[in-house]
Amino acid sequence: YKLLPVLSRYSDFIGTCTATLLIFAPPMTALAMVSPLVIRRLAQSGNIGVAAGTVSALATAGSMAGTLSTSFFLLPEMGVRITLELFCGATLLAAAVGLARVKPLAVTGLAAIAALPFAPPPRWPADTVSVAETPYNLLRVARRGSTSILFLNNNTAQTVRNDRGETGYYYDQFALGPLLVPAERGLVLGMGAGRKAPFWDEAKG
Repeated sequence: YKLLPVLSRYSDFIGTCTATLLIFAPPMTALAMVSPLVIRRLAQSGNIGVAAGTVSALATAGSMAGTLSTSFFLLPEMGVRITLELFCGATLLAAAVGLARVKPLAVTGLAAIAALPFAPPPRWPADTVSVAETPYNLLRVARRGSTSILFLNNNTAQTVRNDRGETGYYYDQFALGPLLVPAERGLVLGMGAGRKAPFWDEAKG
């Protein structure tokens, strides 16, 4: 929660790469070690070709099922956080079952990790008005004086003056649209999390 805002102050390349390495490199390295270790253990039964082929086939099928279920069901229906918690829980359960068969005492070391879902949620800044999760972003609205700010994944996406005054940002220029083109309807492409109200409605009268 505190790491990403600090890294966001750096350039897109340095900040993004550093955050990715710190957050994803350790678990991805650990997961990449699973297949070779499983193949080595299964190969002890005699046929290394069958062991490697079986593990590769299961890994491919699991990747396909995970990609399709995540893209078309889990993310749209449950959001990013719950999806991550489900997959982390499934990984933890698989690790516990495997350790219980080989080293039962090692399972006790997973007790602290299993308690993480019950940890208190992150505390948002005091100026936070609302927090919501969508299939694409974590949305947070903060109110600072006469200004409301929309954050997408903790990055500023939109600033609105509650008194309908100018914000000083580029989207103030949307007020020129209805003044230049006297149309009842308009199409804006590529605005992302932008907005057209209240400028457009006010300019139309």
